[in-house]
Amino acid sequence: MPRFLVFLLSLGLFASLAKADVEQASPKRFSSLIQQDNVILVDVRTQAEADTEKLAGAQVIDFYASDFAERIQELPRDKTLLLYCRSGNRSGKTAAFLHSKGFAKLVNLEGGIIAWKAARLPVVSSE
Repeated sequence: MPRFLVFLLSLGLFASLAKADVEQASPKRFSSLIQQDNVILVDVRTQAEADTEKLAGAQVIDFYASDFAERIQELPRDKTLLLYCRSGNRSGKTAAFLHSKGFAKLVNLEGGIIAWKAARLPVVSSE
């Protein structure tokens, strides 16, 4: 079985194990967290999705990229990682994976960018 497929399947298993250890933030709460120091905003959608619209200042690390696991683990462990995707699914799996790798400060945007826009919060075109 290709290594990337095994990785994706393992993400699904980690998601159910670590949900209680990852903060699920409403768009309003997530918005307030973005304003804090010592946070990194990470968009795990594809670059094409992010080019259409994203949260200002977000770093894109494509969940489906072959080097995703390596790139996401390069993020600093001493900062709070604010994760989002389209609906909260990919970012939730990412948060669970990072938690399993020892990352402790993780926040997932509940409902993803869909909920963010429904709350009438701002998005930007590609920066």
